[in-house]
Amino acid sequence: EMSSRSHYASVRRAYDAALFYSHGPYTNWLAAACLDSLQLLPRHRLADVGGGSGGFASTLRQAVGGKRGCGSLTVVEPSGEMLDGALETPLVDAAVCSDAVG
Repeated sequence: EMSSRSHYASVRRAYDAALFYSHGPYTNWLAAACLDSLQLLPRHRLADVGGGSGGFASTLRQAVGGKRGCGSLTVVEPSGEMLDGALETPLVDAAVCSDAVG
């Protein structure tokens, strides 16, 4: 049986290339819909709970001017392997390994 850790270690390799997480028409549409609702300002802090490798939240932050357009970006994710990817993403300021229980 595959452990959760080894599962996410293998998933991370394909995660950002998946339709829902790769940069493309769907992600751009979703980001625009979120930004219309959020109306991010430089003083706002953005947290992506269950944010995986931070790609989608980085897309949001980039759309509002990167680090100048949004105060900070934190990714909360239960998988340490996915957080490793988030910490490699330049627009992510912090990553927290946590789940609903801990």
